[in-house]
Amino acid sequence: MKKKIIFMISLIILIIIILLCYFKYINKAYKVKVIGFHVSQSVVDGYYPILHEVVLEFKTKGKNTIIEELKKNNVDYANSSKIYIWNDKVRKQIDAENQKRKSESNDILNNYEFTNELEEISWNTIINKDISILIEINANDNKILNCLENELNGYIVTEKSKISEIPLQVITNKNDKIQYYKGLKTKDNNMYVIYKNTPSEYEVMKDFDLYFSKQYAVYQKFEFNNTGLFIFIYNDANDIDYRELQKKCSFNHYENAEIINIPNNTIKKINNTEKIKIKVGEKELTTINDTIEINNILNIISKASQYSFNGAGVAYLCDGYSFNFDLYDKNNKLIDTIYVWSDGIRLIPKSIHSGCSYYSISTDDDLRLIIEKLSDYQFYGLIDYSEVCSQALELIYEDDNYEYYFNCIKSDMVLIDFYLTNQTMTLKYALNNNYIKPEQLNIYGNLLIKKEK
Repeated sequence: MKKKIIFMISLIILIIIILLCYFKYINKAYKVKVIGFHVSQSVVDGYYPILHEVVLEFKTKGKNTIIEELKKNNVDYANSSKIYIWNDKVRKQIDAENQKRKSESNDILNNYEFTNELEEISWNTIINKDISILIEINANDNKILNCLENELNGYIVTEKSKISEIPLQVITNKNDKIQYYKGLKTKDNNMYVIYKNTPSEYEVMKDFDLYFSKQYAVYQKFEFNNTGLFIFIYNDANDIDYRELQKKCSFNHYENAEIINIPNNTIKKINNTEKIKIKVGEKELTTINDTIEINNILNIISKASQYSFNGAGVAYLCDGYSFNFDLYDKNNKLIDTIYVWSDGIRLIPKSIHSGCSYYSISTDDDLRLIIEKLSDYQFYGLIDYSEVCSQALELIYEDDNYEYYFNCIKSDMVLIDFYLTNQTMTLKYALNNNYIKPEQLNIYGNLLIKKEK
């Protein structure tokens, strides 16, 4: 009898211990700390880092429960070893963190390693302790990739097309720098490649650019919405509209956002505009007097908005505007100046500007199109991939009065990107086929040596 009592007591103690372990370990609330490092690029002003940090807290019983909890929090995951985040539910925390850290860009650059932006973790790590991982923020990758590949196939494939894959090693040997790759080519020489490389690395971009430029006089390339997804594509027309691609394959995360418009009294004031002067710095690009063009610009400005998530305020990228749209009334009096960013979709009236604030155009409009249409200004960038070159003058262009030279043999290594068409070609080809004029290259100083005939 005594032994039976001892056995029962021991069994009860064992059950209590098991239950305590269960509630301590299995039902423990785990905090998952997710740190994202996202780098945005401004065409004129370079790269700007934004640090995102959120904390998710939930109880877990293992891997499957973790997946379900992450889903409930709108956190996407790619596979069993990586976690990604695009999380509207905690966007309030992200926005607040951005606001705090905007002024700390240089510190962030110094303290974080770009090359280790994506760190793999095991599920055991998640289950057993708090985790802190570096992840890439815009990470609805699978959905975006499926959409992009479907759209790109439509641009290069016909019913008679025979498709073959392009091995990555044909283009670059830097496999360790690339997170995703796919390349397709048709028998009629249409081609596209899409790869993921975050952050963007010069040497990887160089390999892809030179591979395409050696095969095609003109091709197109895009970075899709600052996701680190790069697209290089060629078809006979080279007419892919990046804005259309964005509309089809961008997935809106603004459904629950509060929309903030430019104040009505500001809109009412600028609607009295009779003349617009567009300037870059102190240089005047053009003066617009045409009523239709003026009304079109005012209509675009009036549609610009800001987005606030869960009352957290609006997060801005402090990269500075590039253009002034000076608005004048019928008496030639300055009404206001609209500051316009180099991407053509961010703007703010000077009269309400403060700090890093701006409004964004959410329609298909792009003020760069108006600037190029109504002035001699072009949105482009030059890339000189030559590291060493033979020291001899190389003639790349001539007109009736002048000859233009590089200071060494490098015409196949100097490329020009036209930002509105997303077309890329050698500068020599662009000059000789009326894409750009030598005088429009003045911002690049002594790039060309000019000699009178």
